[in-house]
Amino acid sequence: MDDPDRLEIEIFGKCPVCGALVDMRDLAQVMTHMHGGQPLDVTGKPKPDKQ
Repeated sequence: MDDPDRLEIEIFGKCPVCGALVDMRDLAQVMTHMHGGQPLDVTGKPKPDKQ
């Protein structure tokens, strides 16, 4: 549960690459903001073979 008394500065992280503020409570926002990194597969489904 999110703490309503938590300071906003503690919620947002600054990207070291581009300087954008990312809401660290939102995993989707963090994952889509990755620079050049591979997003994690959280579905647990096997990946199809690439040909």
